[in-house]
Amino acid sequence: MQHTDQIQALSEFLLEYATTLMGAGVHTNRAVRNISRIAAAYGYSADMTIFQRNITMSLICKDDETLRRTSVRKLKPLAFNLNLIQQLSELSWLPVDNNVSIAEMEQAFRSMVRTKRFSRWTDLLLVSVGNAAFCRLFNGDLWAMLTVFAATMLGFLATAVVLLVAGLQRFKGAQLMVPLQVSNLKKLDAAGTYFVVDELPASASHHEFVQATAAMNRRLEEFDLDEAEKVEDNNDNGEAIEEGNVVAEPQQPAEAPEAPAPEDEAGE
Repeated sequence: MQHTDQIQALSEFLLEYATTLMGAGVHTNRAVRNISRIAAAYGYSADMTIFQRNITMSLICKDDETLRRTSVRKLKPLAFNLNLIQQLSELSWLPVDNNVSIAEMEQAFRSMVRTKRFSRWTDLLLVSVGNAAFCRLFNGDLWAMLTVFAATMLGFLATAVVLLVAGLQRFKGAQLMVPLQVSNLKKLDAAGTYFVVDELPASASHHEFVQATAAMNRRLEEFDLDEAEKVEDNNDNGEAIEEGNVVAEPQQPAEAPEAPAPEDEAGE
């Protein structure tokens, strides 16, 4: 693989890895260590700037510092997942210990991301048992442990019921909308908030779903991210002008006052 192709593939993988890791709830310092470890295993150094909504990453080849690549990617709003964090952290050691290719890293990464989480009932049972164990740790007897176990389970169930009722009341009478299927997920992730996935009512026919999905994916393929960013910059400039940041118009020079007419000489 040529160096330019390698740095491009590595940059795309590390951005996907970083946004998934941050979305799962990892600490920023841990994300930086994992990414730097993977980059170093392939002969690159990684410089990152992580914000609340996006990450900027620069890869620099250690053998040729003129070979570098800087990319920006929006962070993913994923659910907190300690199991995924542990698996991705272990993945960062794979190129160090086994000298695997970037393609093999991507394959292992996809396999970890597709791993199903524990069911809600399993989480409820394990959390209840964990709280009961803490009760025993602080010298609680059997009845106290059973009380803590039951209180934890009832508390989680009551929270779920309250959230369900609140959600039903909020969407009462609202029409159920179904998002359309996106064919190019990588481009959709790069577009971020600039591209909105279309939705159709759940009562729409299959033919309408097929037509709308094809039209949306066609619009996504033709989408130009650079043009969208330029439009947003122009809109921001326009809003700034409306808020009062208007360049003052040059003032016209004041006209010189007319000289008074000379008084008639006496006797004329």
